[in-house]
Amino acid sequence: MNKQQLFTAGSVLLATTALSSAANAGTITAAVTAGQLQSSLNAFTATNIANTVFSTTAATANAVTVGLTSIYVVFANNFTAATKFSVELDPISSGFVQSVDALLLLSNTGSFLREGFTVAASTACTSVTPLTTKIILDGCGGLSNKISQTNGALNNVSASYGGVLFSGVGFNNASGLAAVGSAIGVNGLVYNANNTSQTFENITAANVVVSAAPVAVTVGSGGTATASASATPVAFAYFTVGSGAIGITSVQLAYVDITGTGVFAADLTSIAQADAANGATQTISSIQVTVTSSELSQPAVQSLSVNTSAGIFNGTVANFSAGVATFSINNQAGFTSFVVQVAFSGTTALQAASAGTVTVAFGIGSGQGQAVPTVTGKTGSISLGGFAAELNTFLSSSNTAFSSFARIHNNGIIAAVATVTVRNDATGASMGVYTTASIATNQTLQISAKDIETGAGITPAAGVNYTLSIAGAFSGYAQHIIFNPATGQLADLSSFRNRGAAGGVTTP
Repeated sequence: MNKQQLFTAGSVLLATTALSSAANAGTITAAVTAGQLQSSLNAFTATNIANTVFSTTAATANAVTVGLTSIYVVFANNFTAATKFSVELDPISSGFVQSVDALLLLSNTGSFLREGFTVAASTACTSVTPLTTKIILDGCGGLSNKISQTNGALNNVSASYGGVLFSGVGFNNASGLAAVGSAIGVNGLVYNANNTSQTFENITAANVVVSAAPVAVTVGSGGTATASASATPVAFAYFTVGSGAIGITSVQLAYVDITGTGVFAADLTSIAQADAANGATQTISSIQVTVTSSELSQPAVQSLSVNTSAGIFNGTVANFSAGVATFSINNQAGFTSFVVQVAFSGTTALQAASAGTVTVAFGIGSGQGQAVPTVTGKTGSISLGGFAAELNTFLSSSNTAFSSFARIHNNGIIAAVATVTVRNDATGASMGVYTTASIATNQTLQISAKDIETGAGITPAAGVNYTLSIAGAFSGYAQHIIFNPATGQLADLSSFRNRGAAGGVTTP
C-alpha cells in the first residue's frame, strides 16, 4: 500500500528525570530513514486532494473515508527502556476511523537504528485504544533491558524509544474538505504514563490533507470556417474566413484546455510514498481522443493531427473514412492545452460540414489518483461561401396581368440548393422560406411565384408583392423575369448579376 508519512525528530533522553514538561516539541517531517541523523530529517508536505471527492451535503461528505495512511511520530526525546510513557494522537477538523496498528521506533543517540528495528505497541504498551477523537498508546516502554526486533532477534539494550509508526490511519467526518483550501491534520502529546498530568512533549500540529480544485478539462469548438466556392484551382475550395480557418487547406476542429493547477488525488492510498517524499506531482499518463465529424468523411481529407506544446502528434486513425477517428497521445513530459485540426488535400472540392463531437478520455500514471472525467464537446463546422442576391417587386401569383419568375444559375464547382427567403415588399415582414432542389453545376433553375408560395406556405393576396433574398453555397447569380401572357413577351428586370461576391445583391 502506498503511504503518506509524518514524523517528528529530536534529541536524546537518558532518563525519565531528565524530561522537562513539554519543553521539547516534536516536529512533523518527512519519512524516517534508518541510520539517518535526526537533525537532517526532511520537512513533511501535506497531500492535496480533490475537493470533488466530497459532497457539499455535510452528512454525505462526513461519510467519506480518507486514507488509509501511515503517520510517523518521531519524539523530540529518546526514551530509555526504563521510561514509562503514553502517546496520544488527535485529529484536527476530522475524526479517526477506528482501526489502527502501531509500532514503536527504536533509535540510538542522534539517529535511528538500521531498518527493521521496531517493537509492536501491543507488546511495548499496556493498551492500544483507537477512538474516533484520538488514538491512545498507554503505558509504553519499561521493557527492562530487552527490546525485541520485529523478526524476533534481540536488539542492543542501549537502544531507546524514538517514535511511533501509526499505520492504517483513516479520516472521516471531514465535510470541510468540500471547500477548496480546507485542511485536516493531526497533533498530540507524549506524557508520563505514571503521572498523566506531566507532559513530556507535544506533537506539533501538521496538515495531512489540503483540499484543492481538481484538474479541469474543457473541449471547445474550433469555430466555423467558410470556404470559397469559386477558388483556383477549380477542384478545390480554399478557406477564406472564419475563426476555424488556420490556413488555406487546414481547419481547427476543436481545442482541449487542461488546467495546470488542479490535483488528481482522490485518496491518500493513491499517492506513492516516493512521490510524497520527493514532492512529485501526479500526471496524466495518456489521452484518448475520439473525433466524430462529417468533415472526416469528405474526399478532400488528408490528415488529422493534434497540435500540442510538444509538437504535432499524428495518431493511429481507425474508421477514418466513416467520419470517426480514434487515436491516443502518450505522455512525454506532461500535457497542456492542445488543438485538433484537419487538413485537406487542396486538389478535391470541399463540402459543407456540420458540427460534430470530440471526446477526450484520460489515464492516470500507475493507476494512481482520481480519474479525470471524460469530456465531450462540439467540433467546428465548415460552411461554403457563395452568392447572395435580392429580387424585389416580385409579383405574387394573384397578379394575372403579369407573372414573375426567378432564375437561379449555378456556375460554381459543386451542386447545391438555394434558399429563398420571402418578405413583404412594402413592410419588410418575413412571410416564409422556400428551399429549392439541388442545382447542378452550370444549371439554371427557373421557379415561379406559385412554386415559391407553395414551398414557403404563403397564401397569395391581391396587391401584395415580394422581396426575395436568395442565397446558395455556390458561385452563381439570380434573375427576375417578368412574363406578359397577353403578348407573350419577357422582360429581364435584373440590373446586374451577382457572380459569387459575398453579400452581393441583384435588384430589378
